[in-house]
Amino acid sequence: MASLLVWAAAFLVLHLGISGTPLRRPLAGRLGERGFRGAFSGVAVVLLLQLCLTYAAAPTRWLWHTPDGVRFVLAALMLPAFVLVVLSLWPKPAALRGPDAPASGIHRITRHPMMVGISLWALVHLVGRGELGALVFFGTFLVNAGVGMRLMDHKLHLRDPGHWADLIATTSILPFAAVLGRRNDLRLGEIAWPGVGLGAALWVGFLATHGLLFGVRPL
Repeated sequence: MASLLVWAAAFLVLHLGISGTPLRRPLAGRLGERGFRGAFSGVAVVLLLQLCLTYAAAPTRWLWHTPDGVRFVLAALMLPAFVLVVLSLWPKPAALRGPDAPASGIHRITRHPMMVGISLWALVHLVGRGELGALVFFGTFLVNAGVGMRLMDHKLHLRDPGHWADLIATTSILPFAAVLGRRNDLRLGEIAWPGVGLGAALWVGFLATHGLLFGVRPL
């Protein structure tokens, strides 16, 4: 378990202590932007693999057992998680638009669709597994996504305070909060529905194969 904590800490330090902080600029200045991205991606992949392998080898220490009824709810929550992640990449990585264009599409629902999707995925698995290793493993991704969204917001604010003021007034991190608060409109025509279909198909596929792929049946 100690090694899992070490790799989890290293993963968080890389993503939250370097990527989203002032340390990034001097490192990118020395390595060049392309060199920094290449080095960062390489180290991130190594840390992710080590984190996954260490979690797979960690002893199982149960903290709670999730009731069967809750498992159905958790499985259902994975549908929006898949859809949010797919829409953040469909047909290309979604980006908040410039100061001359308001937030649109999936950003009317949440300004960080990928991070919210990852957070939901991590939370579902953390609750569903109920053991110490899962608490560390999935908790790492939950913390990384949650803090990462705040760091991204901070960078947007520093980059263009005027545009940030417009974004914060019309968008939200919590899905549908801006729409329900009447700070934005839900325009279904702007949603990439093929991406929604792909996310739903992936959800069904993972429900069917999760036990085979990971040795744990979600239902």
